[in-house]
Amino acid sequence: MTSAGVWYVVSGFSRTFRRSAWSRGIQSLASRRAQSAQREIEATIARRSRLRRRSLAGLTTSMGSTLSEPPSEQLLAEIDAVHLRVRESFRRRDLSAYMATFATDLTFRQANGRVLSRDGLARSIARQFARPVAFNSRFDRRTATVTGHELMESGTQTAWIALRVFVLFAVRWKIERQGQYTWAHVGPDWLLRKVSIEKEDVTRAGFGLASRLVAVTEPKTPS
Repeated sequence: MTSAGVWYVVSGFSRTFRRSAWSRGIQSLASRRAQSAQREIEATIARRSRLRRRSLAGLTTSMGSTLSEPPSEQLLAEIDAVHLRVRESFRRRDLSAYMATFATDLTFRQANGRVLSRDGLARSIARQFARPVAFNSRFDRRTATVTGHELMESGTQTAWIALRVFVLFAVRWKIERQGQYTWAHVGPDWLLRKVSIEKEDVTRAGFGLASRLVAVTEPKTPS
């Protein structure tokens, strides 16, 4: 082999070696960068995990004040007082006083699925006030819970109402409604914000002269 040939081989090997060393350097740099990027990703994930845990801890703490809890006797007494105001205003046919116990954003879902707004309920009650001769009612509470500034109760409302027919006569009806009622604490008052009637039964309970049905009371049970 001539010297030129040897030089060519050696020169070619040298170029190959330099390319190989350069390639290894690039690979090493890329590897270090990849490792650095991986460490940065892992650190970012760890930071986000810590932030998420802190956020969840804060959310749990903030929700602790709004968890449902049983109402106090004093609170139930306040709600019962509103029930009485509703009944008495209906007896007097005082539409303004009656509607004052409902929130402006009221949703009233009837047993047939129809939903009334506050204005819709006011129109319905105004029509009812044209016919009653006597009215009485009671509310039997089943459950009650407080969540934040709201109280939700479930129970049965039983009402007895005598409605005028043919001028001189009246028909007495018994109405039983089972449902859920959500009260909102607005300023100093408790107002009904949501009503959902689950079941309603209406039965005829009597007929007679309107002048004799001046009062409708709960039938007495034999002792």
